[in-house]
Amino acid sequence: MELIRSNRTEELADALAFLVGDEPLGPFEAEAIVVQSRGMERWLTLALARRLGVWGNPSFPFPRSAIEQVLDDLALGPSGQSKAYDPARLKWTIAELLHEKTPSALQAYLGEAADPDRVLRLSTSLSAVFDEYVVYRPAMLRSWAAGADSQWQADLWRRIASRLGPHDLASRIYRAFETLRSCNEADEIRFERLHLFSLETLPPLFLEFFCALAQSIPTRLYLLTPTTEYVSNVDKVSQLSLGIGPSVRDGHPLLLSFGNLARDFQELMVEADSNIRSDADRFTAPSRTTLLGSLQADVLEFRSPPRSPGEDVDRCIRRLDLDPRMHEPDARGSRPARHRPWSSRRRPFASTRRHRGHGPRPRRLRPSLSCGVRTDRRRSHPLRGARSKDP
Repeated sequence: MELIRSNRTEELADALAFLVGDEPLGPFEAEAIVVQSRGMERWLTLALARRLGVWGNPSFPFPRSAIEQVLDDLALGPSGQSKAYDPARLKWTIAELLHEKTPSALQAYLGEAADPDRVLRLSTSLSAVFDEYVVYRPAMLRSWAAGADSQWQADLWRRIASRLGPHDLASRIYRAFETLRSCNEADEIRFERLHLFSLETLPPLFLEFFCALAQSIPTRLYLLTPTTEYVSNVDKVSQLSLGIGPSVRDGHPLLLSFGNLARDFQELMVEADSNIRSDADRFTAPSRTTLLGSLQADVLEFRSPPRSPGEDVDRCIRRLDLDPRMHEPDARGSRPARHRPWSSRRRPFASTRRHRGHGPRPRRLRPSLSCGVRTDRRRSHPLRGARSKDP
């Protein structure tokens, strides 16, 4: 597998366009590009058409769909038995098994007679949970099938596998590993080459499958990452949310706060490093002429922005709302009112409603005057432009 990294999606699109233009496929062969959303598919289609001039006959499967197509080429694809593991059909098998024998841990919820409505609702939830187990916890399901656990979920999964057979997605992928790594069926795969474009993350099982597939067909992973550094080993302490602590200076606080998904995926890429033949970096340093550019440059270089000595303490006070000036009473013994911004378009009318319970309403009060916060009334609610007559 080839790895191409960049901090900008445009650079990844340039690398893909160069490869497609330099080594074009046949006129009847589709260029397979794996994406994670239809929005990325639309953007990439326009980006490649803009760079290549002509762009046609593409294929944009999702990761799971691409795996199913490869399994189908290897005679391990969807069949009558494997389709029984779809959540929409699996729930009926689970409901039938629950009616036959209700686990003791579920009898308090389902009742002694196993209420059909509750059984169907529970079966629908369990089918979705088991489908996630197949993708994200295949090793746990294999241990359950081998009898490693005795709790009710493990027992229910063994009953499902006994009735439907080992035809779930994880079992078929494990059977495909030997075929892909031996390269005996490479000619049967429909893809000439495969591009994994700007995937935010992948389940470990899917990443292992694509690494095995790379031994049979050319596979390239276009990875979007905001920084060039390895961030998976950076500890995230609880004080980081308050803006204090020495760990904030070991990297950018924005990346440390919101980069959990990227860090987990980076750990998976490190584990798959033995399957990466070559990598190329296409990082571009943002210009610091704007605030956004400075922020992106700090994240790219993985460094904390400069701070004044007392800024951490002031930020902590503001975050925890401990400003002493907001709690000191004035000379009359009352505390100052706190300013809160208006959160909706109907908020300005509260100033007129408050007169009903706090003294007589002024005689010549006009709603247009009380709603004078926004100068452009055309963009406001239509009722804001209404004027009442003088009483």
